[in-house]
Amino acid sequence: MKKNRQLIPAVLMSIFLSVSSNASATMYGFLDAKGVCHYRDIPEKSGRIKVILKDRVSWTQLTTKQKENDSDNNTTDRFDPIIQEAAIDSQIDPLLVRAVIKVESNFNPKAVSRKGARGLMQIMPDTARELRLDDPFSPKQNIAAGTKYLKQQLDSFGDIKLGLAAYNAGPGRVTPQGMIAYIPETQAYVARVMEYYRQYQKKQ
Repeated sequence: MKKNRQLIPAVLMSIFLSVSSNASATMYGFLDAKGVCHYRDIPEKSGRIKVILKDRVSWTQLTTKQKENDSDNNTTDRFDPIIQEAAIDSQIDPLLVRAVIKVESNFNPKAVSRKGARGLMQIMPDTARELRLDDPFSPKQNIAAGTKYLKQQLDSFGDIKLGLAAYNAGPGRVTPQGMIAYIPETQAYVARVMEYYRQYQKKQ
């Protein structure tokens, strides 16, 4: 069982890196009797399947028009000056910040997750207090605080994927040995951010 679970992160990473950005944002999975994890992009009626990844933006109440606007480049580009400023202040690649925002909220500044994460970079209330973030729904404040927190995790772990995992699941979920804890959602999150990051780099 332990051996199979060690292989799961690598398998999951390769699956998500091969999934088109137009594919369903919800992924399902289950462990079979031998402890092998299986992944699907559609649900089954068996009851063994559970959701392992779901876009956070889908947890918010968005109209169809709002969703269309969020996917429009002219809409998302309005945050670029704020992203650039925050990235310069924190000495981080603005394209990585943009990729994180894409996965976290799909550029919806009013996004709220079921766990209470808020705004463009989906900052939790406790983290917001630590970062002295007064208004998580302010694009400027949220991006500045989120970028600062992301930079802290990248510097702490010295690795982009580990830093992203810490941003998503918390630094306590990244082991001292430099391994991401077995959290399918976090594994998928890291893969998706990296995929968008590569896409943005290719457009430069």
